[in-house]
Amino acid sequence: MSIEDLYWLFSTIAQSLGAIVGIIGMLTVYKLQTMANYIREVMGGSVHARTSFFADSHLQTAEQLIENWAAVKKRTDDSMRGEKKELDRVVIDLTKALDARKQIIFRFFLFLIPNLLFIVLSISGLLYCHSLTPRGDLIAGLTGIAMLFTFCSTIFLCYSLIKSETR
Repeated sequence: MSIEDLYWLFSTIAQSLGAIVGIIGMLTVYKLQTMANYIREVMGGSVHARTSFFADSHLQTAEQLIENWAAVKKRTDDSMRGEKKELDRVVIDLTKALDARKQIIFRFFLFLIPNLLFIVLSISGLLYCHSLTPRGDLIAGLTGIAMLFTFCSTIFLCYSLIKSETR
């Protein structure tokens, strides 16, 4: 493999992966915004039930509502059974949405770290093309294996973004 081939290989990898990271990052942010809107919708729909149990119901975040609900539920009597059931449903929905949000963020970082590492390695390869030329075929083979890994992580993240439920 010639030095020009290695220049093309490493520069194309960096540009392609940079574009893929940008596109997947945009899709991830879109999915997170959709989930945030859903959480706001669920929180807004439970205002009446929350005002029965919490004095500062409009100030609570989803996390605070989930944390405080178990303690408040134990202290109330059975006369507010309907509101309790509504808030139980809201807490379950919020818990699922917050867990899904955490999974999406975790999977995005699982995708991002190897891709950014591979971008940095390919840019570093550009700097050392002269010394890599004698082993060009080996470098191209290892690069192909690494590209397969990053391609699989990209497919996995896209699949998980599509399959993650907002509602």
